[in-house]
Amino acid sequence: MKLFTYLAYALTGRIYPSGAPLPERDATDAKAELYGFLLSGKVVEWPQGSGRVFGTRLDKGPELSFPYLRLILNFDTGSLMSMFNEAFEDSFLNGNQDASTNGVSSKEHRDGLRLTPTRQYILNILIGLASSDTLEPEDVIYIYMFVARSLPKYPQYIILPGSVLHRVLEGLCNYPLEELAEDCQLSVEYLLSVYHPSDLSSLVPLFHKAGFHRVLKSVFRGAKEYARLLEAYFDDLSDRDTVFDCIADILRPNRGLTKRQIADVQSVIVRHARDLAAIDSVRTAQVLKTYASDLLEPVLDGLEDGSQAQFVILRTLLEPSFQDPAADGQAAEGLEAGFRNRYVLLMCRYDPTHVADYVSLLRSSDLNLNQVLPAMEASGVVDAAVVLMARDGLVKDPMDRLVKHLGTLETALTGLLNAAAESPDMANTEEAAEDLLDAVQKYVRVGIWLCQGQTSSAGQSKTAEAQLIQPAEDSESDLALHELLWLDLIDTVVTITKNVSTAASDIDTQSAQPPVDIHKIADSLRGSVQQTFTALLAATSAENKAKPSPSAPTSRSLARHPTFLRILRAFLTRASRSSPSLSDLRSVLASIFSAYTFEETILSLANQFLDKDLFGQVSEAHALRQRGWRPRGQVCEGCRRRVWGPGAGGDIWQSWERSRELEEKSRQERRVERGGGEAARRLERGKGRAESGPAGAMDRRKDLVGDGRRNSK
Repeated sequence: MKLFTYLAYALTGRIYPSGAPLPERDATDAKAELYGFLLSGKVVEWPQGSGRVFGTRLDKGPELSFPYLRLILNFDTGSLMSMFNEAFEDSFLNGNQDASTNGVSSKEHRDGLRLTPTRQYILNILIGLASSDTLEPEDVIYIYMFVARSLPKYPQYIILPGSVLHRVLEGLCNYPLEELAEDCQLSVEYLLSVYHPSDLSSLVPLFHKAGFHRVLKSVFRGAKEYARLLEAYFDDLSDRDTVFDCIADILRPNRGLTKRQIADVQSVIVRHARDLAAIDSVRTAQVLKTYASDLLEPVLDGLEDGSQAQFVILRTLLEPSFQDPAADGQAAEGLEAGFRNRYVLLMCRYDPTHVADYVSLLRSSDLNLNQVLPAMEASGVVDAAVVLMARDGLVKDPMDRLVKHLGTLETALTGLLNAAAESPDMANTEEAAEDLLDAVQKYVRVGIWLCQGQTSSAGQSKTAEAQLIQPAEDSESDLALHELLWLDLIDTVVTITKNVSTAASDIDTQSAQPPVDIHKIADSLRGSVQQTFTALLAATSAENKAKPSPSAPTSRSLARHPTFLRILRAFLTRASRSSPSLSDLRSVLASIFSAYTFEETILSLANQFLDKDLFGQVSEAHALRQRGWRPRGQVCEGCRRRVWGPGAGGDIWQSWERSRELEEKSRQERRVERGGGEAARRLERGKGRAESGPAGAMDRRKDLVGDGRRNSK
């Protein structure tokens, strides 16, 4: 194997193995002698003068032409071609430029074994040997690759007839080993850069068979056969990502395609819809939206129905910011409403937690409720169904669906608790219970949202206030729609809390170590009840436009919320029918009312501190004072108490300072008295003798007086 490195060094004028340059004369002699021996057409005496013919046949048979070149070719054709590739860069092979009018020398100078060949001469020999039957197919391919790559590199020194180039092209397409495919394709690309067959389309089947996709892309692009060009991109499995760039390039507005060409390209895109989605669903949506929006529906139909690829494409179209935060949110405009229905249906399967957030941004006319609501309920996305029906003007139906779903969660939770004692897997039981509790809290919040929305739109009527004074016998029948919604929600939440708490207490009494955290379940459900009542109180407070007086007693605070009382009375009436004894609701109601008694006081106090009207009055007074205005008197018009502070007028501030000085003086005297009594007690116990003298007492008195002065300052 050192033979090839030696030849590469020597034929480029370097010393083997150091690589140092030979003197020019020695380098020329070395090249001429090596080329003479290597390219000799017959066996010769070697070394010269030895009298021994250097043969290549061990069987003593007849020698073939170019015996030494054949010998090396049979040994390692690839390494020999690599050596020639390096040797072709040397100017020694340029030959005599004046030998022909086209600048290519066809004369080779031989002096004994010395030879000054040209690149053309060497290629002619190699092509002739490749045409013979003495070389293996793999060796022939290496020769063809060398010829194909040398032709565009030295066009001024090499001229080959078209028949030879065609034979080389066909030979490269029929490579014997798969490992040579990429090298052969690269060689064909080199060759086609200088060789342009008259009927290139006839070679397309040959390129297809060889799998030369880059060659096919170049051929189709040059022939402006864009549909076949796109097919070639789909067939090229090693570089399929570039198909999107190809589509964008072909369908760009200024490309100038005919209607027939555009139709052919679109047909290819639809036919390969699944291939596009398999490569990159996001880019499929982006490219089609930009360059072929009319193909979106056919491509979606071409995908597997209900597949995740459909979901990703629709998400990219309808929520572009979800895939790319920097994307423009308006990119989804102009799409058909059917896409939104499709997207919501698929979202119920692949991302149910996002359905409610998405549908809350839509108009009621954007979706077909009859189509999407069953899918939402089947996938458990009841919150999204509630949002949709509420936006469509329906109120009672979504609450009924919500109550029904909460009942399902109650059944699941009580069933889990009843079977928890028999379940050996405590970890999974605990996790399942937490999931159900989270679902209950989630749908309670949805119900609160629904009730709050209806309450804010309904308002408070005078009739309700009149009925508060004179309640009807059947209070539930006289409730307004938004009050009935609150009643249904409260009744459902309290019922769930009562039933689940009963089941939990049964487990707590039956087993010493419950498989689930009973107290955690009870606290979570009571929290949902309190959250519901808090929202109800806040909503009914917002209805009342009259501002309560700050001096009103807390016991009358609920009287300012007639809606709250009406709903509460109806709730108690309904509860008494289902359970004549309300002892099972006592703990729930007690925690509710104890919380709201305290909360009402805090809210009333906070309302006084944060009264926006008071802030406005103070701000206005400050602005008037800057303009020179002064108060009419020294009594606050808000609380009717006397004002004090710097600038209050009269001797109010001086009187306050005098009172502070008198208080400080009396406080110092008390401290001195306490200090003297303590010293006497210490003397009686035999302590503090060092301080019993007059000086010690005087020093202590000075210290005390000094502390008092510092305090007064």
